[in-house]
Amino acid sequence: MNFCATLGVDVSKEWLDLCLIKDGAKVWQGQIDNCKTDIRATLTTLRKSFDVTLSQMLVVMESTGVYGNLLLEVLWAKKVPTWVEHASHIKSSSGMTRGKNDAIDAERIAIYGVRFQDKARLWTPPRDVIRKLSVMASLRSRLIRAKTMLTLPMKELNSFSKPEMACLVSENSTPVIEQINERIKNIDKQIQQIIEQDAQVSRKVDQITSVKGVGMVTAVALMIETNEFTKYENAKKLACAAGVAPFEYSSGLYKGKRHVSPRANKRIKTLLHQCARSAIAVPGELSDYYCRKVAEGKHKMSVLNAVRNKILHRIFALVRDDTMYDPNFQHMIA
Repeated sequence: MNFCATLGVDVSKEWLDLCLIKDGAKVWQGQIDNCKTDIRATLTTLRKSFDVTLSQMLVVMESTGVYGNLLLEVLWAKKVPTWVEHASHIKSSSGMTRGKNDAIDAERIAIYGVRFQDKARLWTPPRDVIRKLSVMASLRSRLIRAKTMLTLPMKELNSFSKPEMACLVSENSTPVIEQINERIKNIDKQIQQIIEQDAQVSRKVDQITSVKGVGMVTAVALMIETNEFTKYENAKKLACAAGVAPFEYSSGLYKGKRHVSPRANKRIKTLLHQCARSAIAVPGELSDYYCRKVAEGKHKMSVLNAVRNKILHRIFALVRDDTMYDPNFQHMIA
């Protein structure tokens, strides 16, 4: 799709920096408050002052979490094509640069949108059920981190300090840890209720958890990351985003080993790692595969990553084909 103009937006908590490029030239740049009133007023001004049709103007912005929610809400309501891109992609495309500020960032984002508009992936809002799951999953993660912050010092004091010191910390930390555990259990129940109230989400979660080693937490995380498996075209792209797809590193006569990239969704990668460890801990196909490859001399972490990849590909295939996992499934040979 060809767009009549491109608007680059650098998002921060308090304000938005904007840069409008039309017919290959920068025609306007400014800063507004990050509120719906100013956003609507600015879109109206751009439409009238620069003869821009909002439905044919591409808005490009970086993924900045909740700070961009108000802008996204207004743009979706006005049916303005919006591209939410990862910040590292925009930074890499700019080449070697020196210095930066919000205004420069907005211009660089706009230039990125002009250069790569043929690769634009237009943003669509997740359904309310996914937003609810995202909020609850984030809260659950924060509680687990808080629990770890309290539990770890207790264990260290028990091992390396006097008993009375450890007792002092335990007396004050244990009640809080118990409350956190209770909150986590309550959140798990609420997440389960949210899933059960939506037939589509419930069906996909059942499909994901039908794979051996995959639990509810991983299923919810994948549903959120993929926006119900609509964000990625195939399993390979999802595996790349999750950091479990190996890449070749070679040049000329040098032939390096294939290994995964550090650029990944660390949360998804960690969960898949836990799934893989669970899968190889019990008798089955994946356990046999792991033992066979290790016996052949393969590095254990390399084989474990292959198991992570296999699990992710199976999950994607199940959701794509709308079916449950069948451990006895065999491909038909033509």
